[in-house]
Amino acid sequence: MAHGSREEMKGGVAHVTIKLKRGFRSLRKKEEMAVLRGAIARVNQGELVRIVEFSVMSNHVHLIVEAENSGDLSKGMASLNTGLGLNRLWD
Repeated sequence: MAHGSREEMKGGVAHVTIKLKRGFRSLRKKEEMAVLRGAIARVNQGELVRIVEFSVMSNHVHLIVEAENSGDLSKGMASLNTGLGLNRLWD
């Protein structure tokens, strides 16, 4: 879902929310949770960001993310969104 610009980040921690458009299955179902956990684990293996905490709601996910700067945060979240694989799960 589209969002506004984030303030410039100069190292530290950010709260990120990923929200689904209406009409999708709950993210709290077993298969969806497995996909989310796998995607978060893959992102955490990289060097751009580290997702230190997350909370999954039915239609959105809250993430606490560490990053050095806004560019790394943006790239890391793009990597997470691309690698989620929910489209494959939901066909």
